[in-house]
Amino acid sequence: MASESAPMLEGHVTVNDTAEFDAVLAAQTEAAAGKPVYAVFVGTPKPETGKSWCPDCVTAEPVIIATLADREGGARVMWCNVLRSEYKDHPEYPYRTHKLISLTSVPTVVKYVDGKVRAACVDDDCSKAARVRALLEA
Repeated sequence: MASESAPMLEGHVTVNDTAEFDAVLAAQTEAAAGKPVYAVFVGTPKPETGKSWCPDCVTAEPVIIATLADREGGARVMWCNVLRSEYKDHPEYPYRTHKLISLTSVPTVVKYVDGKVRAACVDDDCSKAARVRALLEA
């Protein structure tokens, strides 16, 4: 379920259900009024630790959060949690097959402008501040 409350990045929306992605993207695109919408795809946190099941995500999340905190005013962020049990070894996983995502790995950050993909930062590039910053400038 999408949520407006989020401790990590002011004003972001969390997407926990892949079926909600299109509706949330449409709503965020409308609210952004021509500004970018950033969709961050990361492994869902494990209940016992509060950290992602994905080690690369654990490394990249602080970099992504710090960099997106400096995003252009009005730009929106969607934090999209990816369940390991549904994603790992499942080529039919909705985020893998979705035409606006085509997820190949987590973490991934996709920049949308007016509902269209403008640029993406994938996998270990997400742990490099310069690469994430380049996405903001793309």
